[in-house]
Amino acid sequence: MVAVDIFNIFRLKQSRRLGIKAFDLFNRIVKWRWFKTEGEDIAWYKSIKPFQAPTAGAWEVPVQRVMEEIDKIRCKKLLKK
Repeated sequence: MVAVDIFNIFRLKQSRRLGIKAFDLFNRIVKWRWFKTEGEDIAWYKSIKPFQAPTAGAWEVPVQRVMEEIDKIRCKKLLKK
């Protein structure tokens, strides 16, 4: 699942409850509740991997990184077959 913080908080919480890995896109300046948006997960949302824009509105960077992560997952699944 891929989500953007402002619009999909419900979906992110749902993915956490179901144990589904989710990717969340963050702008450079984030809301107070997202105090850790670097690394492999978000503090209390271990199933959510954050991708943050390097500057305000520079969405191409995190979108590219999400696409790379999706490719990695697809390759792993293909190798298992």
